[in-house]
Amino acid sequence: MDPTIVLSKTDTARLLLAQRDADLARALRSFLILVDGQRNLAQLKPVMDALGVTLDAVHHLIAEGLLHLRHDVTQMGRKSARAEASETEAAVTLSPEPATAPVAETEVPRSLHAAKFYGLNLVTLMLGGQDEEPRRAVRQVTTPQQLADWLVMCHDLITEVSGAERAQVFARKMWGVLPDDVRERLDQVWRNDAA
Repeated sequence: MDPTIVLSKTDTARLLLAQRDADLARALRSFLILVDGQRNLAQLKPVMDALGVTLDAVHHLIAEGLLHLRHDVTQMGRKSARAEASETEAAVTLSPEPATAPVAETEVPRSLHAAKFYGLNLVTLMLGGQDEEPRRAVRQVTTPQQLADWLVMCHDLITEVSGAERAQVFARKMWGVLPDDVRERLDQVWRNDAA
């Protein structure tokens, strides 16, 4: 699948997510929640890897009418500019970027809401049923500082229950989806874990 394809939830997906008892695997549900219609497949790949969602699963969600696709306009604009440039002599010396070129980190939109849901799913997986405290506490998270405090609590709990290595994995995975203002608050606390 073209990595510049942007995934968006359909109305059917939104209805399904609104149902608490919907017949949908936890990882797929989490993935659907995080699909925002702004990030392309290359940008969603770290989330897919963290949740264990494969391209086959994405194809299945498309076939079920839960996701629809569109081309990333910014990538298409770059391709069009390259095509025009190739008609000039200067273009002979230019080598186009590959379609799978990684997207600059600043281009990835990150939201507090998405980070909160992603973090809750990670905590649930890493604590193996001992996630009552984080689940209760996450309901109060509405600001960057509250999210940072909640993530520190989760990190400490994962360290206690599952070990320091799992806590480091948690920190690294979360770092990639955190908004900048939350990263600033966690920079000193997680500097070694998230690096």
